[in-house]
Amino acid sequence: MNPGLCVIRYIALLSNLYDAAFIQHVFLMINTPFMKPLSLLLLLIGNAALAQVPALQYKTGAKHRYQLLTSFSYNGQAQPSSLAVCEVTSGKDEKGVPFEEVKWISLKSIKGTDTTDETATALAVKPYTLSLDSRGSLALPKIDVAGMTGPITDFHTFYVAVGPQLGLQQLKKAGDKVLKPDLVKGDFSNGKTILTGHDCLQVVSTLSGINKQQAHIKTQFLPPASPCLDLLLPEMKEPVIKDTLNNFQMVRPGAAGLYNVQYGREFFTINTFIRTTDGRIEKANMHNLLNLKVKLNCDSTYKQCQHEVPFKIERELTLELL
Repeated sequence: MNPGLCVIRYIALLSNLYDAAFIQHVFLMINTPFMKPLSLLLLLIGNAALAQVPALQYKTGAKHRYQLLTSFSYNGQAQPSSLAVCEVTSGKDEKGVPFEEVKWISLKSIKGTDTTDETATALAVKPYTLSLDSRGSLALPKIDVAGMTGPITDFHTFYVAVGPQLGLQQLKKAGDKVLKPDLVKGDFSNGKTILTGHDCLQVVSTLSGINKQQAHIKTQFLPPASPCLDLLLPEMKEPVIKDTLNNFQMVRPGAAGLYNVQYGREFFTINTFIRTTDGRIEKANMHNLLNLKVKLNCDSTYKQCQHEVPFKIERELTLELL
């Protein structure tokens, strides 16, 4: 077979990774008599190795809107879903570090065919900033509006899943993985509906695919191999799921001044599709599963409780750029 044809076929296989200008350059090189096919092949491989997860490009003043749909069930029974919309505006701080200001603009609760407008709750949230720049802050904002705990923490988690702290720039080709060396500890307490809320997770990121249009990142938040939570009670160390450390605990108000304590195993997986032209999230989905035990109506020590029952929470979330 003509060596030039072999190279052309190789280019065709890789065409999704390169723009038209690069492909044209390669064909010009093929037509150069002094260019050997082997050298050309090495050139292509070298350029393939340079493929990277695109970083978000900030343009001061640019505005984008995201829609977050959350559906979930308790012990297999569907619960009302929610639909929240936020607007993000790009800016720079006094040091020139880019960020996005997040402003929540609407919230709806959906139960079957009935929809309840809860936009007043969304509008009560003060705007806050997040940054995917390596110099910026991706800290979870203080939650002052209890009814927005879910949308705020979940939107934040979608950003964390593609944040610079995870080392995504190490991912060069489809199938590459990177393990975050330190564990991610979360505190989602809001002082009202969630008096205590902690989880601890090991994060593994995979470049599932990349082409001219999109990069697909799979981020797994998994139970760690070693203990990392200061659990409220000694008995909470007993695994809810066999051979898996408990990595979640939460305390919520119960009846008549009592408390409900939840603990167990949590994990979730996020698939994120990033636009290669500017590094912006176009769409992402999350599957979140919690296998818990719930201690009901406990005293302030959480030791004297009326009942303990198994409890399963399953959530499906979709974030979309509007």
